[in-house]
Amino acid sequence: MKKVLAAIMILFTSLIALSDDSKEGSKDKAKKNKCKIENKIKWTTASEFNNFGFNVYRSTNKDGPFEKINKEPIKGAGTTDVEHSYEFIDKNIEPETVYYYYIESISLEGKREKFSPVIASKPKSCNGQPAEKNKENDKQKDKTKDEKQQK
Repeated sequence: MKKVLAAIMILFTSLIALSDDSKEGSKDKAKKNKCKIENKIKWTTASEFNNFGFNVYRSTNKDGPFEKINKEPIKGAGTTDVEHSYEFIDKNIEPETVYYYYIESISLEGKREKFSPVIASKPKSCNGQPAEKNKENDKQKDKTKDEKQQK
């Protein structure tokens, strides 16, 4: 595949913390407080040549192994000089975990090439804030609690 693909941008965003209050079983109670967060991977091509589509790969280790996480290829634009934007939402992530992603392009002939560098996501917490922010908030709460106990 001729490399005319360019201008990649991968963004990672957290969604929201959700708890599932509709389930009553003991197994489900353990999952009740588990939150749902996601990473949104976005990229843009400046142009495309013979592009069938893309796959998204993920790992918890910078050096892999990586696993394809989209069930079907994300449809590409074929051959075009028009900019196209794409996104994939990874809904299967754990809180407080760094994930590493890269994009693979697939030509109309079936040739696969790594399209992007490996990019790390920031770990997220269940409240939608970055994990670092929660640690700062926890430290501040502990400090305030200690000050109140001393009085």
